[in-house]
Amino acid sequence: MIDLYRRNDGPPQPLPAVAYTKDGFSRTDLANQPDSRRELGFVLFGSYDPRTQVVVKRGDGYAIVPIDQAGDPDPADIPKLIDAERDRRIDLGITFAGKFFQTADLDRERIDRSRISAMAALMNGVQEGDLRWHGLPVDFFWIAADNSRVPMDAQTMVAFGNAVAAREGVMIVAGNDLKRRIAAGETIPDITGNSLWPA
Repeated sequence: MIDLYRRNDGPPQPLPAVAYTKDGFSRTDLANQPDSRRELGFVLFGSYDPRTQVVVKRGDGYAIVPIDQAGDPDPADIPKLIDAERDRRIDLGITFAGKFFQTADLDRERIDRSRISAMAALMNGVQEGDLRWHGLPVDFFWIAADNSRVPMDAQTMVAFGNAVAAREGVMIVAGNDLKRRIAAGETIPDITGNSLWPA
C-alpha cells in the first residue's frame, strides 16, 4: 500500500523525496517526519494499492476506486490523470536480473546515489566481481522486494541504476505521447490500459 497526501488542495500523490518550504529550505524523509509534513502542508488523503486501485477526480474532490470503476474523467483533468498513472507505474517496481525491486520516489533516489558511487568506483579502476567497491569491509548488496539481499559489484549497480532510470524515462515518454494524442483530438477511453504503457 502507498500513502497519498494532498498539499495545498492539490491532487493526492505519494510524498516526494524532497520538498521545499516557502523560504527555499529542503525537507527530506517526509514519511518519518510529521512536523515537516505539517510545516509543508501535506495532509494524509488515504492509502491505496497501485496494482488494483487508482485515484479519480469526483466533482471538487478525489476518490480511491478500483481501476475497473474509474469511469470517464473530465477532459480538463486528463493531463493530471495521465501524470498520476505514469507515476503509479513508475512506482510499481522493476525486475532486474531475475529479482523484483521497489522503485518508489525514495527508492529511485537511493538507487541513483549508489549508481553514481559505482560509476566513480569504476573510474577509479575497481574490478568486476569486487563486492567491496563501496569502500566498506562488507559486501555490497541491494535489498529486493522479497527482502532478499542481492550482491552487486559496481558494474551491476550501474546497470541496475541505468535500468531503473531507463524505465522511468520510457514511462515519461509514454505519458507525453498520450497527452499529444489527446491534444490532437484522439479519444482514449481508458488511459490506464496496459496496452498504452510500456510493460
